[in-house]
Amino acid sequence: MVELKPIGFYKLFNRDASILNKNYLEIDDDIVKIFFNDLYTHDSIEEELKYLNNSLKDLYKSQKNTHLFIEDILHKIEYVYYFEVTVEKLIEEFGWSRSTMERQFKKTIGFTPKNFIFISKFCKTVLSYIEDECTFKAI
Repeated sequence: MVELKPIGFYKLFNRDASILNKNYLEIDDDIVKIFFNDLYTHDSIEEELKYLNNSLKDLYKSQKNTHLFIEDILHKIEYVYYFEVTVEKLIEEFGWSRSTMERQFKKTIGFTPKNFIFISKFCKTVLSYIEDECTFKAI
């Protein structure tokens, strides 16, 4: 049994996780035959985990989903742009429409991209003041 986050479910099966309705969903027999047919046939746990990891990678690659995902955008916002980026720049870079990006952000994160960037910058600023042991008045 494997439990996936919604983004992982989407990446592997190219389907929205909302179809699960808090229930489990069995993997289609065709997917099992193609990607997991040799599961539980290895001599060691290490070999089994390596097989499972490779099978999941192959399943992911088979989806041929060309969209970059929210976690990729989050990584770029934080580690490339250091929260100094506009939504327009992200839309241009990732090739999504504004409505698609906002909808996916809202569904996954709970905020629009603009609000996420603003709140993250604010939190980063507050944390840096706290780490520098500034007083509340200085903050």
